[in-house]
Amino acid sequence: ASVGLSMNAKQWYQRRVHGVLLRKYRYSQFADFHEELLNSNIAVIIRKGKIHTPSKTLLRNLAAQFLKQRRKGLEKYLHSLLRYKYVPAEPIVQKFLGLNEFVIMDFWIDH
Repeated sequence: ASVGLSMNAKQWYQRRVHGVLLRKYRYSQFADFHEELLNSNIAVIIRKGKIHTPSKTLLRNLAAQFLKQRRKGLEKYLHSLLRYKYVPAEPIVQKFLGLNEFVIMDFWIDH
């Protein structure tokens, strides 16, 4: 199943729709997730890859254009994070994205 993010008011969510897994997230959950990763076994990957969440705003901004930009930024964050081989195996990542609910096939080839 693919992982996708969608917007519902001020929440990000993840649920299964036509083979796509979507689950509800708030921006603060992504920020907490990122902080946990910085204290995990893959912190070096995150720092070297310069992977970060989109910046947080000081004021609560629920404008459609802003939320669309933030969603795209969070999608880019996840794509940047998941392009590294060992990231999906990290328990924090598995729990946050619900990857532990599936059998993950290793599609990387080591040469």
